[in-house]
Amino acid sequence: MGAEQSVPAGEAVAAAEGPPPREEAVRPSALVIVGPSGVGKGTLINRLMEADRRFGFSCSHTTRPPREGELNGVHYHFTTHEAMEADIVAGKFLEHAHVHKNIYGTSIQAVHDVATAGRCCVLDIDVQGARQVRKAGLKAIFVFIAPPSLAELEQRLRGRATDSEEQITTRLRNAQEELESAKEPGLYDYIIINSDLDEAYHQLASVARSALAGEVGGPEGSAGTGTAPAAAAAGAAAVTAGAAAAAAPGAEPGSGGSGGTSGSRGTTQGRSSPGAVALNSAATFKGWLQPTADGQLQIGSPPADQVR
Repeated sequence: MGAEQSVPAGEAVAAAEGPPPREEAVRPSALVIVGPSGVGKGTLINRLMEADRRFGFSCSHTTRPPREGELNGVHYHFTTHEAMEADIVAGKFLEHAHVHKNIYGTSIQAVHDVATAGRCCVLDIDVQGARQVRKAGLKAIFVFIAPPSLAELEQRLRGRATDSEEQITTRLRNAQEELESAKEPGLYDYIIINSDLDEAYHQLASVARSALAGEVGGPEGSAGTGTAPAAAAAGAAAVTAGAAAAAAPGAEPGSGGSGGTSGSRGTTQGRSSPGAVALNSAATFKGWLQPTADGQLQIGSPPADQVR
C-alpha cells in the first residue's frame, strides 16, 4: 500500500493531452431562391421547410401592405418606407430592392439568427437582391425558379386573384427582365423550370440537401469554400422539372414539423439528377428564351443537342 503505481508512457501522454478535439459541425450554406412573382417560390419554400426543421426562413422586410392571411413577423416584417430607408442607410440590410413601388429587403440580423441556430437560411429575394448577396460573398447556393412560359405565368397571376390589372401588367413586364438575369454568368447555380409543382419541388429538395451539407456553387463547385467556384464562370446548370423521375418521391430532404413559412454551372454532373434535361450554360439558356410575334420573351423547348 502507498507504493506508486507505474503508468505506461503512451497512456501517460494520452492522459496529459486529453481526449481528441471534437470536429466542428459543418455550418449549412444559405439557399437563395429567386424568380418572378407568381412562379411558385413561396409554395416551394413552404413545402421544403415543412419537410425538414433544419431549414429556417429569413423573414424579409417590406413596405407593401399585407395580403389577406399574411402575418407580421411570419410572412414578412411589414414596415414603412421611412423606417426601412433609415435602416438601409444605417447598414442593417444584407440586400434590398425597390419592386413594384415598394421596398423589399433582408436584414443582416434575420440571416444571423437562422445561421447561429445551425440551420440552412432560406432567402426568397428578387434579382436585385441576388446580385447584392452574391457580391457580399455570403456562403450560399443560388437557385432561379422559372415559369414554363410567360403565358403560363400570366395565368397563375390572374388565378390567384390578388392583383389589379395594372399590377399584373407590371409583374409580367418585370418577369421578362428577371428571366433575362438567367443569362448572367456567375449569378445562379441552378435553374429549375416549374412546369409541374411536384417535379420542381424534388429538384429543389435535391439542391437544398447540398446547402445543408455546406456546399456552394453548382454541380462542379467545391464544398464549403465560401467562394464562387470556377464552374460559376461557365454559367448556370439548369435543373429542369422534366428530370423529376430521377428524384424519387421518398428522397425529400427530411421529415418533421414546419421550420417556418414563406411569403411569396458547368454541366449537370455531380449533384444534379441523372437524366436531367440540361442546358450547358447561361449562353445556351439565352437561346432558349424565344421571342414571340409581339416581341415578348417566352421559354421554349431546349435545343435537341442539349438534351442528355
